[in-house]
Amino acid sequence: MLTRWEPFREVVRWFDDPLFRVWTADGAETCWTPAVDVTEDDKEFLVQADLPGVDPKDVAIDLKEDVLTIQGSRKSEKDESREGCRHVERSYGSFCRSFTLPTSVSSDKVEAEYKDGVLRIHLPKREEAKPRKIEVKAN
Repeated sequence: MLTRWEPFREVVRWFDDPLFRVWTADGAETCWTPAVDVTEDDKEFLVQADLPGVDPKDVAIDLKEDVLTIQGSRKSEKDESREGCRHVERSYGSFCRSFTLPTSVSSDKVEAEYKDGVLRIHLPKREEAKPRKIEVKAN
């Protein structure tokens, strides 16, 4: 006997599980946590957060001591044509992500940009933390 596979049925069940629920500071429930990549090269750390549909004015970035915090919200779309909608996966509400940074970050030179739904935070390294080549002298 063949059974029709419905991939979204399992996803919906995940969000019914209390372990997958996230609560905001004001007590509202949300299931949304933006995906974040953190990369490093010789010059900087780069944090990239996927924030599609988020107005940059609704995003706050805080760097306190060695903790970077990104918080904001994505507002729900009020669309009357969605009446009778059977399946909704996109989440709305507040989010907050925090990352502990190494002490090598030059906090006074941090810059952020938002383009095409991606927030990019550039965290330059201090000069003394950047790798340098040491020449070997032969006698």
